[in-house]
Amino acid sequence: MIMLFIPLLFISNRRSHDWGDDFAQYIHQAKNIVQGIPQSETGFVYSQENFIGPKAYPVGFPLLLSPVYAVFGNNMKAFTTYISVFYFILALLLVLFFRKYFSLIPSVVLAMILLYNPQMMLFKQEVMSDLPFTVLLVASMLLYMNFRKNNTVKIILVLIAGLMITVRPIGFVFLIAVLIDQVVMLLKEDCSRRRKFYELVVATVFVLLTSGIYLLLNVAIFRIPSGGGLNNYLAYFGSGEIVSTILTNLRHYSEVFQNFYTPSLGDYDGFSLLSGVLFLAMAMVGLLKRFTTRIEFLDIFFLIYLVILLVFPNNASAFRLMVPVSFLLLLYVATGFRSLSVLPSVSGKLKAAILGILILAFYMPGIRDIISTKYIIMAGPQKAESEQAFDYIRENVPENAVIMFVKPRALSLYAGRAGFADPAETDMTKFHKQVVDAGVNYFLLNNDISSEASKRYLRVMNERVDSVWSNETFGLYRLKSFNP
Repeated sequence: MIMLFIPLLFISNRRSHDWGDDFAQYIHQAKNIVQGIPQSETGFVYSQENFIGPKAYPVGFPLLLSPVYAVFGNNMKAFTTYISVFYFILALLLVLFFRKYFSLIPSVVLAMILLYNPQMMLFKQEVMSDLPFTVLLVASMLLYMNFRKNNTVKIILVLIAGLMITVRPIGFVFLIAVLIDQVVMLLKEDCSRRRKFYELVVATVFVLLTSGIYLLLNVAIFRIPSGGGLNNYLAYFGSGEIVSTILTNLRHYSEVFQNFYTPSLGDYDGFSLLSGVLFLAMAMVGLLKRFTTRIEFLDIFFLIYLVILLVFPNNASAFRLMVPVSFLLLLYVATGFRSLSVLPSVSGKLKAAILGILILAFYMPGIRDIISTKYIIMAGPQKAESEQAFDYIRENVPENAVIMFVKPRALSLYAGRAGFADPAETDMTKFHKQVVDAGVNYFLLNNDISSEASKRYLRVMNERVDSVWSNETFGLYRLKSFNP
């Protein structure tokens, strides 16, 4: 069984990263841990008005990255290989998880269907918190299944779940689900009031201790600014009309899930489209099946998580937000398939094997493309043009400079200078105010990814800036005067 997942350790471990800016802040915070520097001192110029992310992320994922940084430095191949190790561990944990509901062969097939999906394989290239968080979530769910058996399980679960919510605060949903599940079980159980009170106290203490790990690491030890916790993200919830937000998100997440199981097959895309529609339909059938029979802890967790996704106005990262519950959605798909009486004379193991082979065959073109492009340097900080720009800035721009760039956290990590994000404004007056307030005195433009508003602003400021340096992709400009 293990041999079936060994390729996951090697496919898509790249030497480069795309321009996604989050990864740079995670790595910079890991660097700060190794060097004993406060987590918020990354050079990223934070602005609530021009919000692209918190001053510092919760310390869990940077803490996981810090041993890699300590040994290899800022080595992208080392980081992507490290993520692949988490991916491999996830495969083994998923087999154990699915084994709670199906026999061995269907469990292995389900894990392969999820993790060999080309979209997941591409996502594995990102140095992001989502996959480690998912590993810790699955491990926590497996441990929780034995929550009442012995105290050792409870202690291990406190540590694993505590780290999980420190990696991503959405993990607090797990703690809420634990309390609800324990209350529901106690209401159903025929035992003394003293016993019920004891179990409720145990569950409450578990939640408090687990939350305590989050507070200990983020508040007491690493002193993450309040903006790095929940505050900024909670602000999103007041930014939209709730009913329209729910309807829009429901449609969007349904499309994302359907596309997840619609691999590209070129001239045969019609077959993969049927696959996506079928998986979406089976997920709904399986969900209804479980919610109309016996709701378990994982269903409570999924329901709370789903409600948060539906009411959260910002769905730009829909795929990322669905990754942690992708294994639960696949469980619902499998439950839907099992509820159908198709070919009753054929064993479930054989049907699972045939379905697995068919889906994996659909995946092969995508996997082949990923392998064939493994050594291509992605458009990002490792491109030769990017390295030239960052090297020039590091060697020639004053250390106290503030540079406006569309990917400020990548600039801070690779060039060692303070970075301010391009304002998301088309009104040049508002754009200019944010630039002035941030103390910007240099501007870095990228022909491919800088916004038209940023390019327009530099044209408006033409008489007040000097062109300092450029190559075929980048242009660096120095401010002479803000005055009109």
